[in-house]
Amino acid sequence: MAITLTTAEDFEKVVLSESLVVVEFFAEWCSPCQKMEKFLEDLMKDSKYTDKKILFYRINVDTLPGIAKMVGIGAIPTFVCYRDNRKLDESVGASKSSLKKMLKKHM
Repeated sequence: MAITLTTAEDFEKVVLSESLVVVEFFAEWCSPCQKMEKFLEDLMKDSKYTDKKILFYRINVDTLPGIAKMVGIGAIPTFVCYRDNRKLDESVGASKSSLKKMLKKHM
């Protein structure tokens, strides 16, 4: 399962990674977020992604609204790719194909 970040400091540390970092912005009450949870778990186990050392994290927008606002999250779920403290891309909504396309683009 993706690690849920609970502080702004945690977020600031993980986006500094040289590896590709994917952060899912979600809420517990969001049914599209819940639908994507199993898919995200499967991606994390898939050797196509583990071999590339992609790191997966989650941020609950109700717990860390300041981070969500700073990143510009307007809808959930939103998946944002980072590398070396740079935002590379984002995929908004519960689209499995859009998320996979974004990952493939930045691997």
